[in-house]
Amino acid sequence: MARLGDLVLRDLGYLVTAVLAQFIEQHISFLTRHRHGVGLYDPTSGEPLDLPQLLRTLGTLDCQVLVGPERVPVRLVALPVPEEVANLRRHRAKSSAQRRHRAPPGQEHLFLMGWNLFLTNVPASIWPPKTLVAVYRLRWRIEIVFKTWKSHLGLRQLNCRTPALLQLSVMTKLLFCATVCQLCELLELNCAADEHVSLLRLAHILGQSTCWFSAAVIGISVSQWLEFRLTRHALYEQRKDRKNYYELLSLAGNCLA
Repeated sequence: MARLGDLVLRDLGYLVTAVLAQFIEQHISFLTRHRHGVGLYDPTSGEPLDLPQLLRTLGTLDCQVLVGPERVPVRLVALPVPEEVANLRRHRAKSSAQRRHRAPPGQEHLFLMGWNLFLTNVPASIWPPKTLVAVYRLRWRIEIVFKTWKSHLGLRQLNCRTPALLQLSVMTKLLFCATVCQLCELLELNCAADEHVSLLRLAHILGQSTCWFSAAVIGISVSQWLEFRLTRHALYEQRKDRKNYYELLSLAGNCLA
């Protein structure tokens, strides 16, 4: 949960204007993408902004606006993107609408895909547009962290037999994931100036070396750890409602005898 003095970076899919109002009240800084369809209003007159017309005239924007039904006061920064980026966005939007059997995006929406539209409560005196863009790019690290946890560190592989085991499984998994992220930062400190540690690659290596880490933690050899795991956890459970592969194989053999 965000607290006083924090900075929240969000993608356009998480834009909720009522939450932005709460951030402002709690003195929490935020930077988010604007989502098409969320109203923008002139802070003086309260009238809806004709954003496409403003961009056609000015090319870029850095101004105060009101956003959403709550009329939350925010800073709007609009910066053009390269034409190839804009065209790729438009292609993806049309393909997504066609795949989901929805109406294609309108001309105004397609036009606005030629800009990055940011909403923030950080003033231009602290973040000029160039700095704002650089800061927002750091949000991708959040995506990489979660991809790392899910794809390489097995965050979704939880023990759900009992509530206590589930809680223990979640806590130990999160601790391991956080430790790997910290290890990545420590390794980065020892790298040469032209070398950088990939969190995804580091997690992939560590995820394949779980037995070495487990053995080291409990102070036994890798072979002892493997023997313990194989004898305790590599066996089928004895169940009355279904038969395992070898039981079925034996039944098949008996039928053929």
